[in-house]
Amino acid sequence: MLKHLLYMVAGLVLVWAIGCGEDTGTPTGEDGGATFSVEAVFPTDGAEDVPVNSALLLKFQKEVTRPSAEASIRVAPSVVGSAIYDESMNMLLFTPQTELNSGVTYTVTVEGAVDVEGNSVTPYSYSFTAGGKDTDAPQLLETVPANEDENVVRAEPITFRFDEIINPLTFTDSLQIDPKPQSRQEEWTFEWSSDGKVVQVSFGQLGRMQTYHIVLDSQNVADLSGNVLSTDGELRFTTHVGDGMENIDPNGSYSKVARYTIYRQSGGNWTVTWLPTRTNTNDRGTGTIIATNGTFSDVQMQKQQPWEKNSYQLSPDESQLDFNADFYWGNSSVQFKTNSLSLVFKNFTYNEVDVKPNEIWIGKDGDHPSSATKFTLINSDLPTDQ
Repeated sequence: MLKHLLYMVAGLVLVWAIGCGEDTGTPTGEDGGATFSVEAVFPTDGAEDVPVNSALLLKFQKEVTRPSAEASIRVAPSVVGSAIYDESMNMLLFTPQTELNSGVTYTVTVEGAVDVEGNSVTPYSYSFTAGGKDTDAPQLLETVPANEDENVVRAEPITFRFDEIINPLTFTDSLQIDPKPQSRQEEWTFEWSSDGKVVQVSFGQLGRMQTYHIVLDSQNVADLSGNVLSTDGELRFTTHVGDGMENIDPNGSYSKVARYTIYRQSGGNWTVTWLPTRTNTNDRGTGTIIATNGTFSDVQMQKQQPWEKNSYQLSPDESQLDFNADFYWGNSSVQFKTNSLSLVFKNFTYNEVDVKPNEIWIGKDGDHPSSATKFTLINSDLPTDQ
């Protein structure tokens, strides 16, 4: 019997469409007080060759009371089994005590489940036909990112693709990730494909430049017939340094906006200079710099003209520096020190137009950019060789 999960993730989104856009079953009655419905079922209505040892899974549109949920399902011809309802995912799993009969068409009726306010689910019925027995262990075919991938975008979900339908309740219980994300486990979300073979897991924002190890416990992940994975599923990947400016074309032309020049001196001294290509009284430059694994110190805004209104702000942990300037003539710069091994430059704008810091100069202490080594900055990663 499936172990009941007391701490399942509340954010699960199951997108199994009833009938996959075709006939979604036949309502068996009208109830003017009903305010919610059966949102998804498996097997789907009209499915054939369903394994005789398969469990039945359905999802309510909203949370219902456990006693009413577990008493709401009936199968004809009569099938004796056990029903387990999980409130956190609004899912009901019905496991027959004995195998179904091959070639027989079964009709499942769901009726009588109520929510905490006493509203009843709209009665729903669907049919499927049993086939052979499933004894094959499910296989994990693919993950995105792939094992040992690097520069993984931190906010992107992790995708797992299996060769057959997986019981979502068993998958969530089996997932282990190390180190633990900053988000709480109840904030993780699981989105399943319409065929039940693909799931996307979102952990929220993962850490920068962090290597994660994910394990799927083969003793827990199972298909609806109870067959578990033959081996543990494992995935290692390393996240990107930051969100950066991947959406900005590194080869793009920015002749009509400000030119940003970044150069580094020894001892952790940095200068970011912006030079407007035209000078208007309302010209404004902005940018954000993130110390991915350190902090900023000794921040100074250079003001070459007395009417420039330059300012900056550090985050409470001193790992993010936001600056802006109104300039009329000449150039402006922000200077700082950092103990971070890498920096991310993002959200650079000139008069609200996206630009990129398109030049980087690395030189010795006291070097002006014109006498230092020049590189073209083609992405947001900028390692600072110590």
